[in-house]
Amino acid sequence: MSSDTEQSISEREFIAFCEAEFNRRANDGGQFEREVYEDAMKLVLQKLRQQEGKA
Repeated sequence: MSSDTEQSISEREFIAFCEAEFNRRANDGGQFEREVYEDAMKLVLQKLRQQEGKA
C-alpha cells in the first residue's frame, strides 16, 4: 500500500470500534470466543502503539 492511500487510526478510535464490535458479537446469539477476540485486540493495540512511537 502506498503512503498516499494509507490511513492511520488512533488507539482511541480502535478501542471504540472494538467495544462496539464486541457488544455486537456478544449479543448476536452466535458463537463468540471472547478470549480470542481480546487477544487479537491486544495484538493490534500493541502494533498501533509501536507505530505511534515511530511517528
